[in-house]
Amino acid sequence: MVAHWRWLCVLLILISSPSNLSAAFPHRIVSLAPNITETIYELHLEERLVGVTRFCNYPPAACSKPRMGGFANPSVEAILLAEPDIVVMTPDGNPFAVYKKLTRLGLKIHVFNVTSITTLPSSLEALGKALGAEERAKGLAISFASRLTALQAAAKNRGRLSAVCIIQISPLIVAGSGSHLEEAMMLLNLDNIAKGTISKYPKFSWEEIALKNPDVILLATNHKDMKSIPKQLTSLKAMRSNAVFAVSEPLLRLSPRLIDTLEELALALQLIKPNGNMGT
Repeated sequence: MVAHWRWLCVLLILISSPSNLSAAFPHRIVSLAPNITETIYELHLEERLVGVTRFCNYPPAACSKPRMGGFANPSVEAILLAEPDIVVMTPDGNPFAVYKKLTRLGLKIHVFNVTSITTLPSSLEALGKALGAEERAKGLAISFASRLTALQAAAKNRGRLSAVCIIQISPLIVAGSGSHLEEAMMLLNLDNIAKGTISKYPKFSWEEIALKNPDVILLATNHKDMKSIPKQLTSLKAMRSNAVFAVSEPLLRLSPRLIDTLEELALALQLIKPNGNMGT
């Protein structure tokens, strides 16, 4: 825990440091997270991207980029061989030890410190400034923020629904307090039945879900996992009204395309009434 907070403190200092964002934009970029890679493609900087993690699978073209190891265990040796002008990291998964080692070796680091859906626009602009794509980043940020505002307004007009977001079936894990998935639910005017948890992704039980009887179930694993939901839960409001939605991968990553999935969910939820029945 101490190391985690130290990592965050160092990152905040780094982000605010003018020396981190030099006037000369970087020509060789290494990305150490899937959401960062997606964002770099959105900024039309893919030709400068010389390294990604093995989990960077979107867009498909990213799969052909040189691999720098995993998300939680990137290879420092591979990064050095890529000879980057800048390495873009995230405090939400990249090890602080790797950050320290790269810094000691003299590599320039930018931290994509996006902590929530609503802070994504400001993080986009900071990344654009670091990579020499300010105008494109500003345009993306403005568009994202505008669409998010419109989505919230429409969701409030629909009425509030209760919901659960299932991350994993066995063991059963859901989106809890502090997760950006709970934030997504709030933006969609959904009341998370797992709110108030200490962990962002706590273990849960089918009994708890049955007791709270949500209007909506978001399935952030695989829609085939529906078969694993106990048969006795077929009487749930969400099951009766067919309000079970498979959440696509964009919602799991804090990148610009997340707004597309939020809008798709918002449209689907318009058919669900606060009593758990389908609208007409």
